[in-house]
Amino acid sequence: MELVEELIARGVPKVEAFKEVSKERGIPWSTLATWYYGKSRPVFKKELKPSPELAYLIGVYLSDGNVYFDGKGHYDFRLKVRDLDFAQETKRCLEAIGLRASVLRWNDFFWLRCTSKGLYKLLRSIAEKGTKGDAGIREIYWEKLEEYVEVDEETIRSFLRGLFDGDGSSNRLFNTHLPLLLYAKDLLGRLGVRTGKVRLVSRKGTVNFIEGRLIAKKKNCYSLRVNKKDFLAKVGFSIRRKAA
Repeated sequence: MELVEELIARGVPKVEAFKEVSKERGIPWSTLATWYYGKSRPVFKKELKPSPELAYLIGVYLSDGNVYFDGKGHYDFRLKVRDLDFAQETKRCLEAIGLRASVLRWNDFFWLRCTSKGLYKLLRSIAEKGTKGDAGIREIYWEKLEEYVEVDEETIRSFLRGLFDGDGSSNRLFNTHLPLLLYAKDLLGRLGVRTGKVRLVSRKGTVNFIEGRLIAKKKNCYSLRVNKKDFLAKVGFSIRRKAA
């Protein structure tokens, strides 16, 4: 808008100023006019560059988080958890990369929501997850995941912390996607965290009592055992309950 205001200050008619800047910047002149008169504000796309905070969010997405598009222009990242410190850390990381998030408490859960088309598209470019009833990982695009996780030891550590905050304990990590556990095992080894074997812990069709309902597992579930002392010293949790 500075260029528009500069031209108008020089005596260029407003419509001509809008059209000249439109031609130079590739922005419709009517859009420039609405910005100038305060009827709307310019929205600039936020470039999501690799960072420890973004790596943490990717770990959360591959565990308890998910993304949704409502078909009406809203692209959401959402998280439903029992631990307030988990929701707060996720919110902090979203704000650190320039996004806004809200956290509400309802029915003994904390519900986090962040609306961002950029984050939605990025996370979908890293992994495809199912929808309600089958929200597990369907496919991971490894080259894209590695681009954001394997920047340095800090991004690796943050990614693992997000993953364990969602699906782990101080001595185990659970997930239905076997290749993800093998990848986590490799990353933990790079940080000096000793691990055991990845094992099948429950088969597809196993019935569990979850949140007052009997639910049959739609996929096999696997676990990776980790050395508790190593993990707490070199990765750690955001959730105080799990760190105890």
